[in-house]
Amino acid sequence: MLTIQPIQIYSESNIYVYPDIQHATGGMNNGSICLTLSGALFPVNVSWSTGLSPNQYCLSGLPAGVYSVTVTDNAGCVEALMFEIQNISSLSENEVKNPVLLFPNPASETLYLINAEDMEGLQLYTSDGQIQEVKIKDNSMDISGLPSGLYFIRFKGNKRNQILKFIKI
Repeated sequence: MLTIQPIQIYSESNIYVYPDIQHATGGMNNGSICLTLSGALFPVNVSWSTGLSPNQYCLSGLPAGVYSVTVTDNAGCVEALMFEIQNISSLSENEVKNPVLLFPNPASETLYLINAEDMEGLQLYTSDGQIQEVKIKDNSMDISGLPSGLYFIRFKGNKRNQILKFIKI
């Protein structure tokens, strides 16, 4: 007689979190953070540092400040991230003339920059807030040594600041 035994198959998941951040304006509580998730084994548990809105992918009505979120999927994989909502004194400050553009995005080896000539500096952050070293040469960045993932670049320049995100594949 043939006996069939049940087996359990486990798969490892990699959680990727892609934030959409809207900064607060005029000192008001009108900032927001919305998350898009991929690679997770659903259902997921979303826990924000505010203690409010458990398992919500979006927080709104936020003042300027630093917020953290921990996402845990059904396989027990955990992704913890920090985000900063800045206060922009008027909407016109958020409108960047000649914004820095990045391409291609996603990228694997080289990221090219347009309109970055007058920028005084940049900081490259991983999605969990760690600063990474990167050098710009001839309006391009060699990102081949970075691990795959979501990154943020904060450009500082002549009366303008800009934060852009890119995906390293």
